[in-house]
Amino acid sequence: MTRIYLSGPIKGNTDYIEDFDKAEEDVYNLFSGTDNVTVINPAGLRYVMPDGATWDEYMKMCIGLLDLIAGDGIVYMLPGWRKSPGACVEYGYALAHDIRIIQAERGK
Repeated sequence: MTRIYLSGPIKGNTDYIEDFDKAEEDVYNLFSGTDNVTVINPAGLRYVMPDGATWDEYMKMCIGLLDLIAGDGIVYMLPGWRKSPGACVEYGYALAHDIRIIQAERGK
């Protein structure tokens, strides 16, 4: 099974839910015909994190999700990720743990 983690700007991005849902669709299309692809969409953390959770608490959860894919997963970087402190942390974590990184095409 290939696990693909979506990484991109959330904080300050009023369209992040739409952006991440679109990226999830793009990833499934990109890997169509591939058996057992699972997309990990961190935008869904909003459903499980307690009210008032801090950025640091969200990032702990995101790093935990990245731990799940270390070794054989992929991080899919959404457009604009370089302006997101959280996505930059995720990118660095992926580099440090030899997780394959794919960058979305611009404008998607």
